[in-house]
Amino acid sequence: MSVAYFAELLVVAAVATAVAFALSVAIHEGGHLVAGRLTGYRLVTFRLFSWVWSRREGRWTVARSSQKGMPIIGQCLMDPPHDEARFRYRFYNAGGWLANLVLGGLAVGALAGCFRVMSDVPNWLLLPLAELALMNLFSGVANALPLSPGMPTDGANARSAGRSADCRHAFYLQLRVNAETARGASLAELPAELFEQAPTADLREPLVAAHHLLRGGRLSELGDHAAYRRALQDIDLAAMPQLVAAGVRAELAFLDLVDAGDAAAARSALEDPAVQKYLKIKQPGMYRVRAAAAFFLDHDVTAARGLLAEARQTLPAMANPGMEKTELSDIDRLEAAINAALPAA
Repeated sequence: MSVAYFAELLVVAAVATAVAFALSVAIHEGGHLVAGRLTGYRLVTFRLFSWVWSRREGRWTVARSSQKGMPIIGQCLMDPPHDEARFRYRFYNAGGWLANLVLGGLAVGALAGCFRVMSDVPNWLLLPLAELALMNLFSGVANALPLSPGMPTDGANARSAGRSADCRHAFYLQLRVNAETARGASLAELPAELFEQAPTADLREPLVAAHHLLRGGRLSELGDHAAYRRALQDIDLAAMPQLVAAGVRAELAFLDLVDAGDAAAARSALEDPAVQKYLKIKQPGMYRVRAAAAFFLDHDVTAARGLLAEARQTLPAMANPGMEKTELSDIDRLEAAINAALPAA
């Protein structure tokens, strides 16, 4: 094998991988879009990497969003029918992985056809088709399986929603809230009925717990931080995906520092390796918790203010204007607590 041939192979492989990855993300989110539209959902935002399509003032706009923080690879955010009796979640959840499997199958068929009609399939054709088949088949299977390694897959959400009427209702309300915050409303600005919860709701169920946390976040934004603490403490962490459990512990540590002054409890939570890994994600909420720890545990005012500045700068990375408002209220609250704790100049 000559050097020139090897170099050509590497270039073709690199380009094929990039194109196949981009197509697999696009087809996955496009699958959710088609399935959602067929079942009465309305598109709110559609994101591929840093490009975001959204509806503003009655018309569609496209903008390039900041990729600071934890980059969002793809997202199709849709508003379900406002009549819950028409809420269909299985096909909407399956749309992404079904589209991946279809494209992967087509790529396999195209490869088989190439080998039938060509004695020597060129690399520029072989590698892209092979990459497209592998990536889409893997993405389809991985998202269809009901797994929750860090965050739940589409299959896991569908299985959870199907467990009970309470789970289904919680999923419906969560989608409604996500759609409204994406349009710009903060949690506190939304109607209370979107946060109602049945007494029978099982907080060990991830979808019910996620809605319960949104409810607590709304109460916190309205000034009832004790209710937010209770909502966090209600969650059975052992039943939650790893990322959710770490996030709950981090938020409890924040409340311990800012409201309760319980440094020992906060330090214990923040020393958990899973929480430390979670706080390395470059999102405003993580910077906020780290800023609280820097000030109240390490007594480092400069580090705390620097982390608060990072929290403000990464707000656009949330890609959700309403949740940015909610997070900003927590950032402002921490800054006020730091200023109050410092001696007067």
